[in-house]
Amino acid sequence: MIRARILPSRGGLSFNLSFATKFYFRDETLDPVFPASALTFEWRAETLSAGYFDMGIYDLAGESSDLIFDGFVPRSGPPVLEFFTFNHSGSVELSPALGKGPRTFRIVRRSDRSDLYVDGVLEAMLPAGVTPITEAYLHVGSFSEQPPNYTAIWKHVAYARGAYTPEELPSPSRGDVTSPSAIADLRATAASTRSVTLAWTAPGDDAELGAASVYDLRYTTSGPIVGEAEFAAASQASGEPSPGAAGSAETFTVMGLFPAATYYFALKAVDEAGNAGALSNTPVMATLGAGWTLTIVRGDGQVGTVTKAAAITLTVQVADASGMAVAGASVTFSTSAAPAGAAGHRLSVLSTTTASNGAAASVLTFGDHIGTYTVRAACAGYAPSSVNFTVAAELRLVVSLSPSSIRPLGTETSSEPARTTILVTAAGVSVPDDRVANYPVVLVSTPAAYSGGHHHDDHRPTGRFEVPGNPSVYEANTGIDGSYFLSYVSTWTGGREMITAKSGIDAGVRVATRIVTVEVAGLVLLPTTTFYTKVGGTSLHQGPPAGAIDDNHYGTAEFNAIISSVSAQFKAKFPNRTVRINDMSLPSGGLFDIGPTGSCFSDFPANTKPCKVWSKPHAYHRLGTSCDFNLDIGLPTQGQNDTSESIYIRDALKLRGIKIWPEGDHWHVYLVGGGP
Repeated sequence: MIRARILPSRGGLSFNLSFATKFYFRDETLDPVFPASALTFEWRAETLSAGYFDMGIYDLAGESSDLIFDGFVPRSGPPVLEFFTFNHSGSVELSPALGKGPRTFRIVRRSDRSDLYVDGVLEAMLPAGVTPITEAYLHVGSFSEQPPNYTAIWKHVAYARGAYTPEELPSPSRGDVTSPSAIADLRATAASTRSVTLAWTAPGDDAELGAASVYDLRYTTSGPIVGEAEFAAASQASGEPSPGAAGSAETFTVMGLFPAATYYFALKAVDEAGNAGALSNTPVMATLGAGWTLTIVRGDGQVGTVTKAAAITLTVQVADASGMAVAGASVTFSTSAAPAGAAGHRLSVLSTTTASNGAAASVLTFGDHIGTYTVRAACAGYAPSSVNFTVAAELRLVVSLSPSSIRPLGTETSSEPARTTILVTAAGVSVPDDRVANYPVVLVSTPAAYSGGHHHDDHRPTGRFEVPGNPSVYEANTGIDGSYFLSYVSTWTGGREMITAKSGIDAGVRVATRIVTVEVAGLVLLPTTTFYTKVGGTSLHQGPPAGAIDDNHYGTAEFNAIISSVSAQFKAKFPNRTVRINDMSLPSGGLFDIGPTGSCFSDFPANTKPCKVWSKPHAYHRLGTSCDFNLDIGLPTQGQNDTSESIYIRDALKLRGIKIWPEGDHWHVYLVGGGP
């Protein structure tokens, strides 16, 4: 028997006791300036084994106020608390079972009685003497034969004034009563036929601070450990590591398990004062067994879209030798191969355990490159221990134009513009609606070889993308809808221009092309007749007499009809004379001549052409409504006298609405209202 004297004006002390129960004590008194009318003792008990204990409060002034408690904790059923005073005795059967769970007891000693509270619930009102208590002894003893196995801690706190009920008493300052925090990330990381390895993050001693004293790890095959009852019934592991500092990584292997069994685990941390933290989460893991198999269930061989999640989950299954599903087996997923340069590919799950149907799954998000991706699923100790999923990523670039035909720059009208809108889209192949956002796409414009009647494509300019700088090469990322828009402006020449879209990061992506036709629509070749001779063909603009292909005698139907009619009328009047027609328009209209190096004219913006190549001699031969007109005997120019032939042909042309502009040794003639 050990006694410690308790005085209202003193502080606290702790002492070792002997019995298989943990006790934590505190007392509370009123301000010692006034006569003490109540004395409160509170202790927290956690039973470790069955047995007896006793506790007494002894009044120093006499025995009339002595109160003795004799407790009995049976091996089954609720504990019993017996009491006796100087002239009373009795017993109380406590309603909450102590078990292995801690309980809080509070005795409020008053002048006429003592009230017993268990976990805040009034259990009994015990008779007592009437002598006011000013000083008291605390006595804790044992009549059990159990070996010493517990510690009691007592701390005294005095309050300033007033009488308090147990519910109103302020929380006293006492010893270490803060439990370690709960472990929330307990996880099973590996298994063998006879063991399971666990990992977790160390909690603190007081919540998240310091280091706990010991770990209490339990395991069972009965099911998840979700409450104190399951924790108490589970098997206790041995050899747990000493807790590290809060936040440190912990690992421990539970040995001696049965093969091919599913185990559930739970863990508590306990500090040096015996405060146990709350129950952890309860992971599950199956130990390995011979003859088990790992097979692919679904997801292999599928085709998806770059940067997108695969439509089919990559799923494997673990089964035992009889073909039954194995739950709790550890499975890992990893990307073992990807296209060169690919980035951004990832798996939703890297490590997991099989579900009740033996399945484990992960979702692959493809990287930004097309090609084959290989995902390895592994389960150590199984045959085979790993399997490979082979899946592929695709990408389709699409270019559309609106409109697809535009005018050469300088010939546009309100209804026939010189610009088009380009829509670039990056999408899946197997899943066309699977748009790819934030994907870099490069656009390039190039002239289609020898289109529009041009035979100098090494110099021919092309249109420009309508962005700052007006480049012929432009790169941008697709928006959230997998596309982007921009305008494309033609150059001064006619012909076909190719818009090419290609990946900005993956040369393996198939390019997409669209042709934008730059033309003055409706131009037709001036027919060959005996009324006139077509001339002016060169190696750069093929036409008579230089070649069989006639590219420089195109005009509108109206203009061609006027030239043919006037020439036929002139031939009838002067059968020995011949009209000579040179340089009308090229098949697509627009500018077409090459000038000397270094020449550039003001109405041709420098950012729409290489000025050192293109010049203006035929700036008006763009619409198919003009030509260079001459006779085989020549025509008078400015300052020269007319001839009967020139007078006749001038009158005939003017009568048909043709305007004449003398130019060197020939006339430049054009349809009034039809020229630029």
